Amino acid sequence: MKINVMATSRRLARGHTAFELTQAMQDYLNGGIVSPYIETLLMDSEDAINVLAKAGVLRELMDAGMNEQNAVRTLAKRMRVLS
Repeated sequence: MKINVMATSRRLARGHTAFELTQAMQDYLNGGIVSPYIETLLMDSEDAINVLAKAGVLRELMDAGMNEQNAVRTLAKRMRVLS
């Protein structure tokens, strides 16, 4: 099932710390247990790592003082530069 990557990333960034998101990514990669909430949002998506990575960056930007909207814009700019 395809998910909306950015919307799911935003939802995860709102509810978790950067550390929790990094830990979830490591757990997911190692086949470990991911929190039920995160697992429900990911729904075994092939985009799981992509979502968790974006959510982690958003959370870090928000922790640095940006509001959610500016954090999303900054992430989008970074993604455009890389592509």
